[in-house]
Amino acid sequence: GSYIINTLLILGVAGIIQAIRIEKNTVWREIPFSFLAALVLFIACNDMLFDGTPDLISRADGILLLIFFAIFLAYTMAVSSAAGNQMPDRKIWIYILSGAAGLFIGGKLVVENAVAIARALEISEKVVGLTIVAIGTSLPELVTSAVAAFKKKSDIAVGNVVGSNIFNIFFVLAISTIIRPIPFIPELNADLMILIVISLILFLMMFTGKKRIIDRWESILLVVIYFIYMIYIVNRG
Repeated sequence: GSYIINTLLILGVAGIIQAIRIEKNTVWREIPFSFLAALVLFIACNDMLFDGTPDLISRADGILLLIFFAIFLAYTMAVSSAAGNQMPDRKIWIYILSGAAGLFIGGKLVVENAVAIARALEISEKVVGLTIVAIGTSLPELVTSAVAAFKKKSDIAVGNVVGSNIFNIFFVLAISTIIRPIPFIPELNADLMILIVISLILFLMMFTGKKRIIDRWESILLVVIYFIYMIYIVNRG
């Protein structure tokens, strides 16, 4: 859910505020890596389709996802080193650890209250996860990308969305499955296919209209697709 919100809603809103210019490295490296994350997740979830065993995101799958995350992290550090680091390492780690603590506390509150909402309204916890929880956990990305777009910092707006998608699949989901393997519900394949398709759409947008620019009309299209998806989820749920 967060992946879809990040790509459709957050990037769409940012692009409506200000047309987003995409750097060449992002077009040919980060966006394809985000597409790869969605594809690897689809394969990891569908054991029955590929080897005939029950669908389960296993600990082995989690370790594989972590390996992909390590590759992406190594790439990110190499890019950062080439650009030059202006902040002391100690300060960076303070920010990382403080942010991680805040995310843990916030995540715990979101999950607990989402379950309570689902029970009170007598709706599926899956629907709540794909809507309320996904939106709640994506609010920081929404604010960051919107402000970045307003200030014409397109690299931050795009990097925030694409990086969050990769991080959520290759790290957050990986750690979760290593702690406890997650059974997969086949009906969620529709959502996984949407992940793959919107990643492909985002890549193709780099070559429509002005090259390597997400125009406002394309941003509006992303937001429209998001609301269609929300209607689909509610009706399905």
